[in-house]
Amino acid sequence: MGIAKPSIYLRSKASKLPRYVAGGQTTFSSESLPLRFDWRDKHIVTPVRNQQTCGACWAFSVVSAVESACAMAGAPLRELSVQQVLDCAYDDRGCGGGSTLSALNWLNKTQVKLVGESEYPFTARDGICRFFPASCPGVSIRGYLAYDFSAQEDEMAKALVALGPLVAVVDAVSWQDYLGGVIQHHCSSGEANHAVLVTGFDKAGQTPYWVVRNSWGRSWGLDGYARVKMGSNICVRTLDVFNCSVQTLDVFACSERTSDVLACSERTSDVPACSVRTSDVPACSVRTSDVPACSVRTSDVPACSVRTSDVPACSVRTSDVSACSVRTLDVFACSVRTLDVFACSVRTLDVFACSVRTLDVFACSVRTLDVFACSVRTLDVFACSVRTLDVFACSVRTLDVFACSVRTLDVFACSVRTLDVFTCSVNE
Repeated sequence: MGIAKPSIYLRSKASKLPRYVAGGQTTFSSESLPLRFDWRDKHIVTPVRNQQTCGACWAFSVVSAVESACAMAGAPLRELSVQQVLDCAYDDRGCGGGSTLSALNWLNKTQVKLVGESEYPFTARDGICRFFPASCPGVSIRGYLAYDFSAQEDEMAKALVALGPLVAVVDAVSWQDYLGGVIQHHCSSGEANHAVLVTGFDKAGQTPYWVVRNSWGRSWGLDGYARVKMGSNICVRTLDVFNCSVQTLDVFACSERTSDVLACSERTSDVPACSVRTSDVPACSVRTSDVPACSVRTSDVPACSVRTSDVPACSVRTSDVSACSVRTLDVFACSVRTLDVFACSVRTLDVFACSVRTLDVFACSVRTLDVFACSVRTLDVFACSVRTLDVFACSVRTLDVFACSVRTLDVFACSVRTLDVFTCSVNE
């Protein structure tokens, strides 16, 4: 029976090597290992899902590990959103491939809360990052561990028993036609090209094997699982094994409201003066730098730490551009009386040959940034009245700015190196 060939390749590698657990020989319990062990028997592994033609194995494996960590900590077993990681994690390319390490780094550094699958369902394609208010329940991790189990597969088995299911990278070039049995040959590339979750092992038979949970649907392999021979680092690369622990365990009862982005009040000309308690803007990530208004394709946008902003010329009388260090601010070929744009309080902003009386810009996002060639009286487009994700607290493909770690609404008071601002420090 033929099945569609899923996308398997990780496609991108970690930008930094993992920090492995200290010590030459990682040791766990001295107790002897059982002959068989599988976390599925403990009911802490969610059902197998299908990444389809989206190269999302890196996100599926990491999210599955977080789900199991939650269940081990006593929370109900529940599927978390893979699409949230695909759309929002920086240093990865969505369905074009990613790295398990960079996904774990993103979760750990930003402390973003993963919401439930029902709140942010998988679409098998790249999308705009959706931001959920700080009050929305979710699960964040408090850290992860990286292991090098080369020639130490018994230690890896002990870690599996002690810590829970493990994220691992594998050579899966020959796996697409797997129907059953133990995979023990044809792992010839020696290259990590797929990410999976190791849930157990079996050493009782003649050929000991790992129990591996894949993300190619239940019709593949043994109800979505594979048996992969243990020993000599075959197929499962024991060099790159990860485990994470969870920090917050909340009941999922949250819906994304487009009027609740950045905890703003959705009044017509009052949005940027938002009341923000703790906006989880670190849930943001950006891919390209085509933004803050004015169809700027370079990354010289009036954000923080800009030496010369190569943005269309303009005369500005008062430029209070939110704690940003700007030497030359020639903004938007327009005339601005009071420009508190990035501090979310704009009184009169006549931008882009538009007739705009109240333009509350830069609080949230739109699908395209071609909004400024229109005649608008009250334009709250970038503030909380947008269907798609509402911004700067989101991962917008054409928006590589303003993804800062923010407590109050000083979103743009950050330090920027190249305008790929994914995790920056802000003054409270």
